[in-house]
Amino acid sequence: MERYSVFTALPIPFLVCILTHIFFATSEIMGMDVTKQMKQTKGDHGQELKKFDKHVIRTLDKEIRTAQEALSKIGVPTMSCTDDPTMIASQIKVLRLLEDLLHT
Repeated sequence: MERYSVFTALPIPFLVCILTHIFFATSEIMGMDVTKQMKQTKGDHGQELKKFDKHVIRTLDKEIRTAQEALSKIGVPTMSCTDDPTMIASQIKVLRLLEDLLHT
């Protein structure tokens, strides 16, 4: 039987954050002064999370563009490659309408 760990589903930056907090908590219990390391680590975590967020946004943007291209090729109304938030909102409305038609 294969064991499943909740940690396998977490992104690496969050795992590092959890392990770091465990380390600092243990160090404080043992009486070690870790203030300087905590400040440095918090700064590092902030930078890592920003990088992770940017990666997620870039990935989602690529997925949106891929979907726009595919839907445009098959002739779905209002579908074209765009970064305009207003146009994307219109595209989402069209997709929801089509989805509702499929389920009725």
